[in-house]
Amino acid sequence: MGFKYASAIASTENENGFDGTLMGSHLRDWDDIKGMPYFPAGTTSLLSRCLTKDVWEACKDRRDKYGFSFK
Repeated sequence: MGFKYASAIASTENENGFDGTLMGSHLRDWDDIKGMPYFPAGTTSLLSRCLTKDVWEACKDRRDKYGFSFK
């Protein structure tokens, strides 16, 4: 059910020219993030306010020395 919900919202956003992955509890693993994250209306996290396309492109495939991904 979460997948259908996410797809409906994602398709609405994509019509407005945004190509990315809706963040939320429907994601089960970081591998589910296929494009730049975007957040539901009303999200107040610092990441939702500060993440830019440039930062995402520079960091999306990086890992730290312990193997943790930016995603």
